[in-house]
Amino acid sequence: MHNNTRVDFANTLRGFAALAVLIAHYYGVFWSSRAAVSALINAPELPETQLITSYISWLHLFPLFNWGAYGVAVFFIISGFVIPFTLQKMSWIGFVINRFLRIVPTYIVGFTMSLPAILISSEYFSREWPFSLHEVLIHYIPGIRDIMWSRGIDGIVWTLEIEMKFYLICALLIVWFRQQSLKVFLAPVVLFVFALYINLNIPEWEKTNATAWRLAMTYVVVSQCIIYMFIGVMFNYLHCNRIDANKGYLGIGGLFLLFCIHWWAGPYSANLSVA
Repeated sequence: MHNNTRVDFANTLRGFAALAVLIAHYYGVFWSSRAAVSALINAPELPETQLITSYISWLHLFPLFNWGAYGVAVFFIISGFVIPFTLQKMSWIGFVINRFLRIVPTYIVGFTMSLPAILISSEYFSREWPFSLHEVLIHYIPGIRDIMWSRGIDGIVWTLEIEMKFYLICALLIVWFRQQSLKVFLAPVVLFVFALYINLNIPEWEKTNATAWRLAMTYVVVSQCIIYMFIGVMFNYLHCNRIDANKGYLGIGGLFLLFCIHWWAGPYSANLSVA
């Protein structure tokens, strides 16, 4: 009963998160980010004369609430919450194979279906195919596109890339996870400290070292999100009574503080909205 409750709870949250992402993409991004949509499907930009209908506006009455960010945040929390359960049941090799088989084949099929859709759109609007073979092939190995600083084709792979790197860190820490050790939380602290160092050097690298700058810009996004995902791990430890409530809530607050400081001190701080 306990396991079923746990799975049902996580799956219910996944449902809410998926619905939020759907609302964000089809009833938000499509209308508010017309240039981005145009680039993704290789089609002319939707003209401003095409007004947003009232029911879509109602879904976005509160500017500080972003359906997409909410959905992705919930997905990240769930990932952090469920992965410790998986690590308890598998070896390092078993975990890596399991993650690969659960994620990569499905993504490959989905991405492959996206390519003819873009091709059809390109042909319909009499536009040239916008991507090189190199850019396409990179997408078939989720987790390397951002490192290689290649542009996204499907618009969604960036979250999977972060998940893959989170799984890698968890695999490296599998001994501590299997022991339910609090030492696993050294990982987000180390990521945070290194991010502070990176942030100090990004302005200089932008002028003098393009490769270092690109890797640094990738690192700050990935590390920030992984720190946030460890909040889910803290919820897991609370759920399993590995840590008492007061310490758990303090830990959740501390991780969220690291996440916020990381964002505020980094190159994307302009995107941080504070009421």
